Amino acid sequence: MSWTNQQKIFSLETYFATKSYQSVQIQFRKRFHCRNFPSKSTIVSWINKFREHGTVVHLCSKATGGTYSGRKSSRTEENIAAVRDSVGRSPRKSVRRRSQELRMTRESLWRVLTSDLHLYPYKIQIKQKLTDADKEKRVTKCEWFCNVLENDENFLENVWFSDEAHFLLSGHVNSKNNIFWGSKVPEGVLQRPLHSVKCTAWVAMSKHGITGPFWFEDDDGQSQTVNKERYIAVLNKYWASLGCRRGVVRASQWFQQDGVIPHTAN
Repeated sequence: MSWTNQQKIFSLETYFATKSYQSVQIQFRKRFHCRNFPSKSTIVSWINKFREHGTVVHLCSKATGGTYSGRKSSRTEENIAAVRDSVGRSPRKSVRRRSQELRMTRESLWRVLTSDLHLYPYKIQIKQKLTDADKEKRVTKCEWFCNVLENDENFLENVWFSDEAHFLLSGHVNSKNNIFWGSKVPEGVLQRPLHSVKCTAWVAMSKHGITGPFWFEDDDGQSQTVNKERYIAVLNKYWASLGCRRGVVRASQWFQQDGVIPHTAN
């Protein structure tokens, strides 16, 4: 917890007058009308700091180029300029690697980036385009879902949610690791092959657990695209797995899937 200088000074004055940590805590709560009060270890650290430096306020403000601990700050004009040049050359470089190259701690580098250079770590966002028709379908689906729940409170216990997931073997954008440091949103474009090699897995899950994954592949283990025949083969595996689950009555289960062509083919 952050304490003000006034609270620190009051605590020291009370301690030197009473020589009691408990008295400090009692008087502190009465003086500042709060439930929280400094612990004994915190009061001891203030006393030691006062005896060593003659003050309990922050040592070495920004104007003197120091830190609160009294050490010389890494946020000097020279280091700030070095960080600015480094970002200009490599805006996508991680804080960890940049701190190693500049021989600065991650905390100091982060403060320079955010407080001194006023930069922000922009992350790539992957979003799906929604049309007005898509939004209308979602509203219709939600209304239907609410009506079903009102008529059957156990409905969710018998729903299986399913979908495929594609794993790109040529690499995929990880938005958490792909960061661009800058003062405005970047306009860069990440390119990748139009038809990247990938493998596809299918999974269904419900209150009863997870079924799968089932892979779309041939007898030799080679990945295959999803069509209606292969999708039916996966559904047969899913249907058989339901029969092996204890307490699952297949005839009473609901099954969810999206509207892609292999799922809706006659």
